[in-house]
Amino acid sequence: MTTPGSDRRPVRRPGTLAAGLLFGLAALAIAPAIGLSISADLLNDDGQVTWFNLFIGAGACGAIMWLLLCSLPRAVTLLRGGIAGILAGLVSYPVVITFAELLQRQWALLPPLWERLEQVQLITTLTLITTGFPGVLLMSLAGMVIALLFKRLHRNTSKAAISRKNPAVPRVALGLAILALAGLGSAFFWFGNIAIDAPDISTPIDEASMNYEQATAAFAALEEQEAGLGLDQLCHSRLLTHGQKVARVVVYFHGFTSCPAQADALAEQLFALGYNVYLPRMHGHGLADPAPSDLDDFTADGLMAHTNAALDLAQGLGDDVTVMGLSAGGTLSAWAAQFREDVDHAVLVSPFFGPYVVPTWAMQAGTNVTRALPNIIFSWNPLENATPEKAAIAHALPTTHALTEIMLVGWQVHAAAQTTPPSVPNISILLNDADVAVNNRQTLEIAAYWQAHGVAPVITTLPFGARLPHDLINTRERGANVDLVYPALLELLARR
Repeated sequence: MTTPGSDRRPVRRPGTLAAGLLFGLAALAIAPAIGLSISADLLNDDGQVTWFNLFIGAGACGAIMWLLLCSLPRAVTLLRGGIAGILAGLVSYPVVITFAELLQRQWALLPPLWERLEQVQLITTLTLITTGFPGVLLMSLAGMVIALLFKRLHRNTSKAAISRKNPAVPRVALGLAILALAGLGSAFFWFGNIAIDAPDISTPIDEASMNYEQATAAFAALEEQEAGLGLDQLCHSRLLTHGQKVARVVVYFHGFTSCPAQADALAEQLFALGYNVYLPRMHGHGLADPAPSDLDDFTADGLMAHTNAALDLAQGLGDDVTVMGLSAGGTLSAWAAQFREDVDHAVLVSPFFGPYVVPTWAMQAGTNVTRALPNIIFSWNPLENATPEKAAIAHALPTTHALTEIMLVGWQVHAAAQTTPPSVPNISILLNDADVAVNNRQTLEIAAYWQAHGVAPVITTLPFGARLPHDLINTRERGANVDLVYPALLELLARR
């Protein structure tokens, strides 16, 4: 004798842990598909998201959403799986980035917690707006696939039992999923399609270029101007000259927050080889008592005017002009390579065209996002990796809007390179495979555009195993290896 309903088979619990593992694996597949940069260095101490961070964070978020939406007494459906994927993908961004920032970064000088969380918020906003929409959509698809897999594994479960234990999809979860998709989709298409107001790219080159006396007089006037600015004693613009115009001159542009002292050792080597060497100081940099307001009027127009003025002066220092720069200085060197016909050779060292966390295809959106966000002082310290010698040099305080102005210069190069060959016939690029301050893939994309126009850059990539810092030029930088870097640079100069 049986009791009513005794023929029903028990409803099996869809495995929350198994779902979390599958969501973690899905995130590992989705990240490279949408161009996110994930580090294979599980022990890095500079805040990079690693494959382990991503797997654990996305897996945990997926398991929680699965537990809330797809566990007993609720039944598994494709709709529920898709919603779980949307919400898991949305929450994974801040969770994974927070995990990397708080646990993976080793600070020399630990900033206040609120500053660290502000940086998490900045990176989360930037990555969500640029890659969140495709990322969340793919996580939604992963959730539906996981739901379909569980339905097949539990295909013998009584439909009657499921129907009585399967209430309507929670309205809150559905509403959140719809809002997430609508918000991310709108931001994705809005910022990705706003035309960037390009600064003036004109290059006012005086046809009657400077002679040596005019160039040195222009530098003397610059020295007089800088004398009243309150600069750090090591951060004035510098000129190393043999007392006359020589065959070759190198103009070196330093990086963001740094100053000409960054390349003083390299300049001495170049000078010993017979070059005249000019190291101009960027606006707002090198002040002995730096303040956030120093970079309030740091603009793309000003950066291009700075580049033009330095290269105009260099015409009187050497018959053959080489422009070289690191990071933001590499961006200025790339701009010169694209637009300055009177430059003979451009050497780009880890140029900055966009953040490491923004994929190449989202460069326009990333630039627009950083322009739209409030101006934030970065919590990272320019002296974070400094030796005592470097710590004695004043560094500008980095802000998001100042960084955006550099990105605008890079955008000029990126946009022009797609349709127009570079003006400089010889271009060399030195990349650092361990660098997380710049996006090397964006540099390689621009190099590919140049090559398509018949100007193939010579590219050297320093290996990840060397673990070089971003500032690989400065002998004062902890971890710097100039015995590796300087010969590579000199070889690029010779291989032009």
